[in-house]
Amino acid sequence: MEPILDEDIAEHRLQNNELTFGRDCYNASLTFILLNLSYANIELRHYSDAVDCLNECEILAEDKVPDVYFRRSQARTYNKYSNDYELELAMKDIIKARQLDKENVIYDEHYKKLVDLIDKNRDKKLQRIKSKIIL
Repeated sequence: MEPILDEDIAEHRLQNNELTFGRDCYNASLTFILLNLSYANIELRHYSDAVDCLNECEILAEDKVPDVYFRRSQARTYNKYSNDYELELAMKDIIKARQLDKENVIYDEHYKKLVDLIDKNRDKKLQRIKSKIIL
């Protein structure tokens, strides 16, 4: 996870996605602020606050910024209290980010980690079910 730098804001860019001036200028600035706030919340392990920021970003960015989906997926993945539904949402988010930016290898790495986590959770559930049946 890398913060969005001042150079990005000055150039009105997020990753490889150009944002235009005019009505998008306000949305772009607010998107940058919310993305940075979500990054800070993830670092502080305030995952639900990060998800709230990123939900707002999704509305503002209008599917132009893959980092919104990537970071929301991270927030849901890193939260140790995430349930299966939230991990499923995290998977949908990382898939969306990968569709928007097919060349970013960080998204692919996160996708693989998330798949492994989901598989481990399934294995743990199966073990618990089996242990209850045996007893």
